Amino acid sequence: MKKVAVLLAILMFISPIVVVGNMYGIPNSNSTTTKVSATTDINVYAEAANFYIGKAGHVAMVLLAAGGSVEIPVDPSWPEFDGLIIMRIAGGMGHRWWLYYHHDIYPEIPPIVTLTLYYNKSEAEATPLAKSLAEKISDSLNITFYPLWSWEEDGKSTFLFTAQLDLQETIDFMSNEIISKFPNEGLTRFAYSPIVQANMQNEVYTRAALTLIADYEDVDRDNNTDEYVPVLVLATVVQNAIVEEGEWFKLSIKESLDLEANLTIEPNPIANYSILTVHSYLPLEVDENRSTIPDNPLYEFTGKFIYLLKADNFSRSFDDIVIYMKAFNFTEELETMPFVTSVFFISNITGTMYTHFLEQYFAINVTFTIAIVNGGKGDAVNVRVALPLVGNFRRALNAMAFHFGVDISEFISGENWTIEYNTKIGDAYMDAFVTTVDRVGPNETVLLNFSALLIPAIIEKRFGALAVGMSFQMGPVITYEDIEGKDYFIIANGFAVAPKAALATIAGLIPTRMEPVNASELLFRFDFNLTLAVFAGENSTTEIDKLTDIKARLFISKPTSLVSRMELEEVANATLSELNISGTNDSETSYTFNLSFERRLRAGVWAVFGYIEFTVETKWGSLTLGFTTNSYMIYIPPMPWLIQRWLLKREFPYPHVELNVEKMATYDNTTGELTIIINITNEGDTNTRIRFFEFLLTDYVDTSVGNNGVLSVKINGKDVNVYTEVKADLGVLVIVSPWIPIKAGETITVEITIKIVANYSGEFVLRPTLIQYDFGKFRPDKVSDEESQMEDVSSREEMGEHGGEEEHGGIGAYILSFADKSLRAMQAADNALSTFTNLVILTITPPSGGGGGAGPRWGVLILLTLIAGVIVAVYIKISRRNKY
Repeated sequence: MKKVAVLLAILMFISPIVVVGNMYGIPNSNSTTTKVSATTDINVYAEAANFYIGKAGHVAMVLLAAGGSVEIPVDPSWPEFDGLIIMRIAGGMGHRWWLYYHHDIYPEIPPIVTLTLYYNKSEAEATPLAKSLAEKISDSLNITFYPLWSWEEDGKSTFLFTAQLDLQETIDFMSNEIISKFPNEGLTRFAYSPIVQANMQNEVYTRAALTLIADYEDVDRDNNTDEYVPVLVLATVVQNAIVEEGEWFKLSIKESLDLEANLTIEPNPIANYSILTVHSYLPLEVDENRSTIPDNPLYEFTGKFIYLLKADNFSRSFDDIVIYMKAFNFTEELETMPFVTSVFFISNITGTMYTHFLEQYFAINVTFTIAIVNGGKGDAVNVRVALPLVGNFRRALNAMAFHFGVDISEFISGENWTIEYNTKIGDAYMDAFVTTVDRVGPNETVLLNFSALLIPAIIEKRFGALAVGMSFQMGPVITYEDIEGKDYFIIANGFAVAPKAALATIAGLIPTRMEPVNASELLFRFDFNLTLAVFAGENSTTEIDKLTDIKARLFISKPTSLVSRMELEEVANATLSELNISGTNDSETSYTFNLSFERRLRAGVWAVFGYIEFTVETKWGSLTLGFTTNSYMIYIPPMPWLIQRWLLKREFPYPHVELNVEKMATYDNTTGELTIIINITNEGDTNTRIRFFEFLLTDYVDTSVGNNGVLSVKINGKDVNVYTEVKADLGVLVIVSPWIPIKAGETITVEITIKIVANYSGEFVLRPTLIQYDFGKFRPDKVSDEESQMEDVSSREEMGEHGGEEEHGGIGAYILSFADKSLRAMQAADNALSTFTNLVILTITPPSGGGGGAGPRWGVLILLTLIAGVIVAVYIKISRRNKY
C-alpha cells in the first residue's frame, strides 16, 4: 500500500487530472470574522432522547433540546430576519448510513456544513434577504457559505447554502458551534459521550444542527411572537449497542454510550419536559423481570418504549434504562390474548316523579347497559369501564343539577359505579362515570347497568329536545389487561334516540373474515358486516318514516398507547340512498353493509371501528346524525419468514430499498471537461426508482455551451435527457434527472460531463448530490416524531397518582411537538425518501504552456492520466474498506 501511495503522489504531480474521493480538504476562504453573539430567551425548555434499533446491534441516537437560553451567532433584529420562519445551521460527517440503519437517519442534513433559510415570502422577495443573511452569518462564524439551491412552494421560500471545510475544521465547527451548546445536564449529557467525538473523527454518520424557529405559536406563553425558539439536534450511531445474552438481546443506555457507572439518567433541573424513547420496527417480547418497564402500554406490540422523566410537577430518574428483548412470539401470545368488544344500548325506560323540596316533575328513568364480550382464548382482567361525561349528555346533567342546585350525581347512578373527576382517559383528562370488573373469561359476556334520571321539562326547555340526554356519539372506553399484564382498549358504540319520534338507531360491527391474502407480501384481507338497526316504539308525536343519505365508513389505526389520538385511515365505505322504517309499533328495521379491504399491515395490534351517518327529515328541517360502532383490537402476527429474516440479519425485516451511494469526479484540462461519477447500488431486496439532483456553482461552469453547460448525462453508458436550470441571482446550476429504475442488487453508474470555464484553476468543490428514491411497499419508520411521542405516554402505576394534563407534559411537551413539526416542514412524506452522497474536492491545474520538447507528449499525458485515475479509484476503494 505504501508503494501505491508513493506512485500516486508522483503521478499526481505529472498528470493534468486529479481525482479526489476524500470528503474534505479545501481551506476556508473567509479569513476575517465579525463575531456576533446573542442569547435566546424562551422560558420553557424540553429535552428528548430517541434510540432507534438498527442493524446487527447498532442503534441510531437522536437528541433534541428545544427552548431555553442558547447562545446564537446571529442578531434576530437584523432586517434579514423579516419573514424568516426557520434558520438552521448544521454540520454532517459520514454518509454511509446503510451500514447501520435501513434509511438515512437525518436526511435533511447532508454530510457538509450547511445553512438553511425558510422564509414566509416569495422567492423573488426573499432572495436578497437570504443572500445578505448568509453573508452576515458567514462573517459571524468565520466561514463562507455558498448558495446550493432555492425553491418556492405555497408562497414560502427555502434557501440552502453550504460551506467547504476540511475534516478537522468540520469536526471543530460541529463541536464548537453546535454540540457544545447542548446543556451538560439531563438527557442532553449524552451529547458529550465519548462515542460522539470518536464517530466524527472516524467519519461515522453524525449530524448536528442549531435551528431557530419563529415563535409564531408563542410556545412559552409570554405574549411575544417576535422571538425565536432554539432547537438543538444531534443524530449519530451507537455501534454494537445491543448485545446478545443467550436467547435474549440486551440494550443498556449507559453501557452503550460508554457513560460513567455512577452516572444517573435524570432530567435537566430546568426542563419542563424530559422524555426518552426506544423504537423497534418489530413487536418485541420483553423480560419484564430484568427490564426497565416503560410508561406506555402496548409497548411489546408496538415496539415503542417510552420513559417520561419529567413533566411540570413530576420528576424521576433511573440508574440505567435496560431492555431485555427478543422477537415476539404471537403463537404463544394468542393463547393468552383476550379478544374483546362491547355493545352499549338502552335496555329499559320507565316513568316516575322527581320531587325536590316543593317542586315535583315528571321524569324518566333510563337504564343503560354495557355488554362486554370476550371471544378470545385468554382472560381479560382488571377491566375498567369509563363513560366520558362530556357533550350533550353532560350538558343535560348540568342543566338539571343547576336548576335544583345539586350535584350531577343526583341524576346518574349504578351499583359499583362512581364519578371520577378529572380522570385520565387516553390522552385527555375529563370527568367520567366509572366501574370495574375483575375478570371476563373466554367466551364470556358480562352485562353492566347504570341509570340516568332525565327530566324532560328542564332538558327540553334548555335544549329543545330530550334526545340530547339519550344519545351518544361514542360509548364507554373499556381498558383491560391479559394475564401477563399487557394493556388493551376498546370503545363501545354510540347511538341516537329521538323520543318524540319514538325511534332509536344503533349500529354494530362484526368481523367475518381476517386472513392473509399473500403471506410473502404481508397482504391481508378483512371483511366486516356493519349493521344499522332502527327501532320504532309507541306513541310518537313526530313522524319519521325513513333515513336518507346513509353512509357507512370503516377505519383502522395502529395505536401506540391506550386510547391515543390515533392517525385514522379510512379503508372502506358504502352508501345507501334511503332506508324506509316500518310503521308498526315495536318494530325493527335493519340494513347490513358489507365492508371489505386489503392492506399491507405491519405486525402488531391495530384498532378497527365503523362510523354511521344519516339524515332525517323533521318539521324543523333536515337533521344529520352520526355515531361510532363498537371497536376491536385485531392482531397481525409477524410472518415466520419475517422473524427468521430478523434473526438471521438482525435488521429491518420488511422488504425495502437501501442505497449505497458513492461520488467521484475527474477533470481533463485538455478539454476543460469535468466528469462527475455517481455509483448507486440498490443493496435492498426491492426494486425501486431513483432521481438525482446535482448542484453546481456557475462561477466555474461555462453555461453558454451544451444544456446550460451540461455536455452529456449517461446512465450505464447510455445518454439520458435531464432538466437543467440556472438561477442567476444565486449563481447556481441544478441538474435534475428523470426517474431511473434500479433493481434489487443492481448498480447503476451516472456520468455527468460539464464544461468548465476556460483557464479555471484551484480548489474545485462538488457538493453532495441529493438522491430521491422509493423505500418500498412498506412505509419507513419516522425518526424523531416528537408529536406522537407526547400522545404515547399513558397512565401507568408510576404516573397514575399525579394529577392533570399540565402535570403530564403541558407546555414542555408542547414545545417538543412544535419543534418537531417545524423541523419537518420540508420533508417528504409517505414512502418517498432521500439521501445525500459524499462531497468531492478536486485540485484543478491549468494546462502547461506549449512549444519545444520540454514536456511529455499529450499521448503520454493521457496515458498517465488514465493510470492515475485507475490507481486513485483503487486506492480510495481499498482505503474505504476500513472506513465507516
